Amino acid sequence: MNTLASFFSYFHHKNPPTIDRSAIISQENKHFLIEPTTSPMAKGEDMSHKAAAEMLEAFLKKFTPNDTTRLKFNRAVNLHSLAIQSDSNENRLLNLWITYETLFGTGKTTTVVHIINSLGHITSLKYFERIFDELSVSIYNWNKTEFDEIKKITGESSDNDAVCSFCLSAEYDNERKSLYGKLNDFPLLRYRIDDLNKNLNSTKNILSYLEKHNQRIRWHIKRIYRTRNNIVHDGRNSRNLDILVENAHSYFDIFMDEFITDNILSNSLNSIPQAVNHYKTLNENWIRILKDDTIITKDNFKKYLLYKEYCS
Repeated sequence: MNTLASFFSYFHHKNPPTIDRSAIISQENKHFLIEPTTSPMAKGEDMSHKAAAEMLEAFLKKFTPNDTTRLKFNRAVNLHSLAIQSDSNENRLLNLWITYETLFGTGKTTTVVHIINSLGHITSLKYFERIFDELSVSIYNWNKTEFDEIKKITGESSDNDAVCSFCLSAEYDNERKSLYGKLNDFPLLRYRIDDLNKNLNSTKNILSYLEKHNQRIRWHIKRIYRTRNNIVHDGRNSRNLDILVENAHSYFDIFMDEFITDNILSNSLNSIPQAVNHYKTLNENWIRILKDDTIITKDNFKKYLLYKEYCS
């Protein structure tokens, strides 16, 4: 249907056809309304209307990059909007890749390596924060009372910090065991907490876990680039485009969100190259301190797990 609509639009530009994504399926006198699947651009983290309005107000008042960066930002946001509006995963992926090249330009290496170097450090720095953000929401949705008890036990005001400290700190072994007993009917949530505790309870384990994640990011970006080339040069459709679009969108959002926030909070970061170099320095310093063989406690978890927050 998309192909037919595209060819019709080629021959007639003024009134392109629209396709209703809903469908009715009939079987044995029964009728079912089938709604379109969720776009990969709509998956992942998102702000509420209120939070988005407040962020937009702060952005308009306080975001002060240099002129070159502002032009790049405006262009990248427009391309991101086109990716959201498109019904085609191919067009979504192409627009997202162009946002990368718009933001980061070209470097001294190949295009794909330059993009990896530009995005890799900030996706590394935000990795554990995002993990514990998601886990915090899961625990809260499971049992608000138990969630509040975790915050009381740890004494942390931040939801993310409280859950991170509770799950990993050696001091809370007994409290975690008690929580596991309450999660018998929720084995997946119990497994997530226990798995993070076993894999992130020392700096040695954290570094190993992080290195595997960073390798996956490199593979993802290379695969996105290969798929982009297949679409542009061969016109081939690729399988599993949903997950590629979701990943490409996530990496774009991580960089944009962090640079906007950092620029608003500190006028010292007013260009994209400055931000990339800043994140590179932070990430390299973090990896350096992770090479110490240290057990995670309630006193050091921020330094070793939430390094960007710790340095802010």
